Amino acid sequence: MSKLYTQVSTRGMSREQWLEERRKGIGGSDAAAILGVSPYKSAYSIWADKMGYGQDEDNEAMRQGRDLEQYVVRRYAEKSGHNVVRMNAILVSREFPWMRANIDRRIIGQGEGFLGLECKTSKDVFLNKFKNGEYPIEYYAQCMHYMAVTGAERWYLAVVVYGTEVFTFEIKRDEEDIKRLIEAEEAFWKGYVATGVQPPTDGSKSTSEALKQVYPVGIASGLKTAADESRLEQLWRIKTDIKKLEGREKELENAIKAEMGEAELLTGIEYSASWKTQARKTFDSIALQKAYPELNLDTYYKTTAVRVFKLNYEAIDAGINEEAA
Repeated sequence: MSKLYTQVSTRGMSREQWLEERRKGIGGSDAAAILGVSPYKSAYSIWADKMGYGQDEDNEAMRQGRDLEQYVVRRYAEKSGHNVVRMNAILVSREFPWMRANIDRRIIGQGEGFLGLECKTSKDVFLNKFKNGEYPIEYYAQCMHYMAVTGAERWYLAVVVYGTEVFTFEIKRDEEDIKRLIEAEEAFWKGYVATGVQPPTDGSKSTSEALKQVYPVGIASGLKTAADESRLEQLWRIKTDIKKLEGREKELENAIKAEMGEAELLTGIEYSASWKTQARKTFDSIALQKAYPELNLDTYYKTTAVRVFKLNYEAIDAGINEEAA
């Protein structure tokens, strides 16, 4: 029986080349976002990345995860007794060429069939969940994606919780979940990536950041007629309500502060409030310039182009022209 996948070697591949190759299909780390269950990425941000708008996203957590991957592998091998190997390849589904898998490790010597290992590092925020034999749903989606590409009947998950414990899980193949996953990914790839059509947006930070990359600058003469003005009206009403609530919030906060006076703690039966003194240092660039006028501070200021969104309400008959932040 021929393999369900082909391989693209990653030996000697630069990170830029690897990222470009990854954009040619949907990977395991994209699955949860496409399903709408990722707390970190949205379907829109995945689309922006596949279309070449996204930058090489990296942060300290991702860096630590890569650097500690081999440690997670070693701890898993010690705990399970399994032999694990690196594949140095991106696996491409024969049936669904847009489905790809860049797995952490393959497990060998455990009978016939493909077995894989997904390595994770985590803070202790999920510790109780791990101890109860549970794990985040985005991990599950990722492992199901890999089983869909490789045909594996089960996948293993190893999670190192920093400074606490090593957890291992066996995830069994679920045909119904895999079917739904493939359907969602196929609809996303064919409906949005292959056509270049934008997917629906949501309110996530991930989508907000992606929109900045897709549309980094505006055209001064650019003008569009709203396809659905009701959205503008809804946003106006929401912003107006928020302003009212913020005003009431500040009113109550000031009343409580006045009641507290010099006390740092105010207690009730169910609620309490604190108003503590904290020291904070700030840098006064104006004072520095006055003390040392010969210094040129221009090189230390960073200029960044940003697009500022504002909402306006114009009721011409009533002579009203207002702006919401």
